[in-house]
Amino acid sequence: MRTGLKPLMIVLCILMLLSLSGCYEDDRYTNANGSKVAEIKFTDEFADNTLKPAYEEYLKNKYDEEFTVTYIEPTVSFYLCKYYGEVTANESGQRFEIFCSYYEDETVTCEDNYFYYTIKDEYEQYMSDIISEVFPEHKIDRSYSFSRFLDVKKKINFDEFLEKYMGDYSNSVDFLVYIKDSELTDSDEQILQLSAALKNINFSGNITIHRFPDEIYDNYEEPLKEYNDSYIIIKCYSDSIEYAKSNWEKEIYKPPLRK
Repeated sequence: MRTGLKPLMIVLCILMLLSLSGCYEDDRYTNANGSKVAEIKFTDEFADNTLKPAYEEYLKNKYDEEFTVTYIEPTVSFYLCKYYGEVTANESGQRFEIFCSYYEDETVTCEDNYFYYTIKDEYEQYMSDIISEVFPEHKIDRSYSFSRFLDVKKKINFDEFLEKYMGDYSNSVDFLVYIKDSELTDSDEQILQLSAALKNINFSGNITIHRFPDEIYDNYEEPLKEYNDSYIIIKCYSDSIEYAKSNWEKEIYKPPLRK
């Protein structure tokens, strides 16, 4: 067994050394000018004087707003060096993330998730209107996960998002939805009805529906996460819909109301 493990350990050590030494040499990772990703020792000076101004200029050109980069750190993979950053929009105070690559010609390419925050309220209302057709009374706790950063080169509005990107699974989003027991008249039929509505709008992502006793649902304004042991997940893909259940058919636990 030790003989079999030794070659594996050697390979792992080589990969670790590669990751520590910098970006993996690969011609695929070049920018539009043919310049390769730069191997530069990361320092506070490099972050403050080179990366931050480049990030802020990129974001201002894209969104026509002012931003402040608050944090940068390097992220090294075996194939590509990128720099992770945390950013705050000056006007709204919204915080978000950005990943950028720095090239030998002193240019950067970036991807960020600020766009999702610009459409969050409209997206939640849009989904709430769809869900209301099946469950008139419900709560959307939050849209909590976009699977990837949307590759949008400029600021677009929500209508453009629906038209160009809604059905792309690489831009899928997950929603948490709360309903109460009395809303469930025929759960199987209702789930099928909601699934059909989601497919009709070309939705891509997961809808996780949590059910609660009426008295719990009616008496709490706070998120109901501590009682979320009964749920169903509707998983929507480009060509299929799948389901995952937990305690959905069982009589769910009814905890005492807090004072």
